[in-house]
Amino acid sequence: MNAGRILIIEDDEDFSGQFRQMLEYHLYEVRCAKSWSEAREVLQSFRAVVAIVDLLLISTDGADGFDVIRQLRASEHSHIGILAWTAQYVDSRHEILTLRVGADDFVRKDIETGIIEARIEALVRRVERYNSGSGLHEETIFRKRTGVLIGCPGYRRTCVLLCRPHRLLYLL
Repeated sequence: MNAGRILIIEDDEDFSGQFRQMLEYHLYEVRCAKSWSEAREVLQSFRAVVAIVDLLLISTDGADGFDVIRQLRASEHSHIGILAWTAQYVDSRHEILTLRVGADDFVRKDIETGIIEARIEALVRRVERYNSGSGLHEETIFRKRTGVLIGCPGYRRTCVLLCRPHRLLYLL
């Protein structure tokens, strides 16, 4: 079994069932939830690496996909990679908002399955590398006026090394 554990948060059971079968075929362990409250219950016993969230979720608890992403990022499960998907793509502002709310990637549901598989693979790989600590060896350095910004691409933690090397400021 692949180490990738995926939680699908989708209110369309037919769609999530078909997608679950495709992911299980690729040896991912998959669970499905129809709402944020159901997803929280699943996460109590299932340590997901990636959550796939339907932005147009019509949840019984009143949470839409944006709410689910915000709540995941604010919870003890903030380490989970989030792939947001939608059947209705409005324009690039929709995608930008999704990424700014906290999603790691954004796709339309009508995307070619090979592309979505590759994006999920990449996200699982990135999150697992970060959670294992090995991502720290892949630091890149960006120079800023105030000092040096050190960051790991694809990760949420960066630090700024100020002009005085003995002072280190961590930004979350």
